[in-house]
This record gives sequence, structure tokens and C-alpha cells, in this order.
Amino acid sequence: MPTLTHIKEARKRLRGTWRSDRTRTVANWVFPKRLAAKKYKWFASIFGKNTWHFVLKLCSSSFENRTAIGPYKILWANEYSAVVLFTDKEREKCHHLFFDGDHFYLVAGRAGNAEYFKRMPSNRSLQKRTRRKRRAAELTR
Repeated sequence: MPTLTHIKEARKRLRGTWRSDRTRTVANWVFPKRLAAKKYKWFASIFGKNTWHFVLKLCSSSFENRTAIGPYKILWANEYSAVVLFTDKEREKCHHLFFDGDHFYLVAGRAGNAEYFKRMPSNRSLQKRTRRKRRAAELTR
């Protein structure tokens, strides 16, 4: 049974930056049987460019040169998924996000395909890794 605790956990889990995982999405996408190679390449090139960044109550998204920012609200959650309402200037949109380790996926398209997103490391963790590498390099000199 979902509770307020599940919603709080889902909010923590979403926090940070997520990027469309092209490799995993294309590997699991069901394409029409007679799709021309040129169309397949074009379609597959769409994935991997979409980035979402979640903070406490806002989500910013960017795709190629377009960026949008707006509030989001978790309407329902359990330990495996969350239903999220996104609001922008033009409309409201609801997505059911399914968590899978450092990934989440959502249903995309009419054929029941899924687009996968991968958690991106934070700047802090990148800075820590860089410092560790520098220290290790200094110690081996």
C-alpha cells in the first residue's frame, strides 16, 4: 500500500540529473519489421539527447537546443515506481516512471515501448573522483 513515505522516497530517488540512455532504449525498442535502415538510424539518433534535472519541486528538461522548466508533483509511489505530474505553461502531463537501479524508464510511443534514463553523476562526485586521482598521482611520483 503506497504511503507518504513512498512519495518522499521517490522524491529523493528522482533528485539529480538523468539522461536518456540511447543504448538501452534502442536495444529494447520494438521497431516495425519493414523499417528502412535510413529511418532506423534517424529514429535511433533521437535518443540520448534528452536530459531531466530534478530538484525539490522543479524539473528542468532539455532536448537539443530546447529547454523547459516547471513544477512537478509525485501523485503516487511505491518502492518500484512513481506517477509524476509535470506542469508547464501549455499543459499538464503525467508519466509513470519505473525505477530500475540507477535507471528509470517510462512508456513512450503508442506501441508500449519504453525510454530509459540513466542517473548522471553529480558535479560533487566528479570533483571527488578528480581529487582522488590527483592525490594518487602525487603519491606515485
